[in-house]
Amino acid sequence: MPKTIRILEIELMKAIAIIGMVYIHIFEMSLFIDEITSGTEFKIGVVLDFFGGIISGGAFMFAMGWGAAFSKGATPKSYVKRFFQLELYGILVNLFQQWLPKLIDPESYGSLSEGWYSIIAVDVYAFAGVCMLYFAVMKKLESNKPAKLIISLLLLVICLIVNSLIPAESFSTGFDWLDTLIGLFIRENEYSYFPLVSWIAFPIAGYGAGKLFQTWKDLKKCYILLGVIGTVALVGGSVIMKVMGIPNAVIDPFNVSDLEYYALSTINVITGVGLIAVELVLASLLLKLTKGKLPNFVTDLSRNVMHIYIAQWLLIGLLSGLIAKTVHLIPIALLALGVLAISFLYAKAREKKIATKIIQKRFPNTK
Repeated sequence: MPKTIRILEIELMKAIAIIGMVYIHIFEMSLFIDEITSGTEFKIGVVLDFFGGIISGGAFMFAMGWGAAFSKGATPKSYVKRFFQLELYGILVNLFQQWLPKLIDPESYGSLSEGWYSIIAVDVYAFAGVCMLYFAVMKKLESNKPAKLIISLLLLVICLIVNSLIPAESFSTGFDWLDTLIGLFIRENEYSYFPLVSWIAFPIAGYGAGKLFQTWKDLKKCYILLGVIGTVALVGGSVIMKVMGIPNAVIDPFNVSDLEYYALSTINVITGVGLIAVELVLASLLLKLTKGKLPNFVTDLSRNVMHIYIAQWLLIGLLSGLIAKTVHLIPIALLALGVLAISFLYAKAREKKIATKIIQKRFPNTK
């Protein structure tokens, strides 16, 4: 029996997320995207940024929480071990994402000598590592549902309050390394991509939705509930932001600043969780139309997310000089497709190699 039950709706969401994320990473590295203000390229940029925004980052975090809710073989100790592994993966990714472009094209990306501390940039792996500690606590309290609920709600409320009361980048310690470390919790510089107070709601929501999915016998009602809650949060939050003049980083990330996207406001957090809930319901409806079947490449993408993510940043880093000088949307899009394809093939080859080693270990006489 697998340690973690795979739900096709989540697999589909993860596949969409990794495609959107590869594209948006290359678009952001191209530097010319911020100069597009109208025309066809602007419209395409808006669409791609939408799928590379909450639909990518938020969906990954939601799926991470969902996976923890279903995990059977994990222990508090294994989650703590995973914390250290993910933080190391984060440093590895930062070598490719932060340092390599600065070495290859300092004119476009800045001098490495002025940004050594970017090695501890808080990208998704650093954030995911901290989340492992939350999952360790949840696993430790596996049989104590009231305690898990109270701790989850308390963590969520505290983070949202801090997120509301302390503006991002509102203070500095005067030490870039320390400011970047603080970025694990609240954004203090440009290398804090996923601070805890702005993004923890997504894995908590995923964990809660996963537990609800397991305990609710009538899954149709479960999806209806998620759909209603998600629609109210998505539509209600968007209307409130429109009325109050708050930038909607969930629906229109292309037209907001990095600060407004990465340091999501509390109303954006609520709206974003709503979007992910609606996406989950839509994924369920799509699977009904396909009779519960997904193309093999979709499940392959989902299963190899971690290695595709690392591989794409290695390729993007190596190609950063070319990407910086590419000033048209079509070649950038084709380049992104190539990076996605190569990263996917690498992950598949790696998966096959590991599977072969396992078979040979269990069955030594198998050729």
